[in-house]
Amino acid sequence: GHRGGAGSGVLGVRGSATHELLVTSVLSSEDAKTTLCPALIRAYSVMDAVEGLDVDRDKFDKFHTRDVIARLLEELWTKDECVASVAELKDDDLFADFAGCVLGDLAYVLQDSLDRLTHIAEMEKAKADELAWNALPARTREEKEQFTRSQERTATGYLRNAKKTLQLLNLLASSTAVAPAFVSA
Repeated sequence: GHRGGAGSGVLGVRGSATHELLVTSVLSSEDAKTTLCPALIRAYSVMDAVEGLDVDRDKFDKFHTRDVIARLLEELWTKDECVASVAELKDDDLFADFAGCVLGDLAYVLQDSLDRLTHIAEMEKAKADELAWNALPARTREEKEQFTRSQERTATGYLRNAKKTLQLLNLLASSTAVAPAFVSA
């Protein structure tokens, strides 16, 4: 998929002919405007089942896929019909499942990040004791530093994911039509 940088969206580079054609084609369809968001919410919710299958873990990343879905929902959220289609889910188990997945993901990535940050802090403390740190073999120090850098990258990615997940929750809850669905969920 497209991992857009500045000025690009999940539907291609914003403003490009391809992006505009795709958005116009999809959003000119009344059916798409009323069925796409619920379908995306269902896909987000069933992602755990896909991950549990015997799939190549290197080629399937639940968090990345859910991030793409969240970005699609953000793009679609400007259409009243899309918001209304989500609001209609308020008494549906689908919305409860979705809310549970979103909150579960958020709890997971925050807990994992905190665990990694704890390791990083322990490593910094160990390095602060220069006498003990320098007494370690050079290879051991390098391995510990490489592992810590890996922990820093992963924690940064998970915290970025947590921020995006909170943005999704805020977006959905900002709608007076959709907010009651969180109470029902």
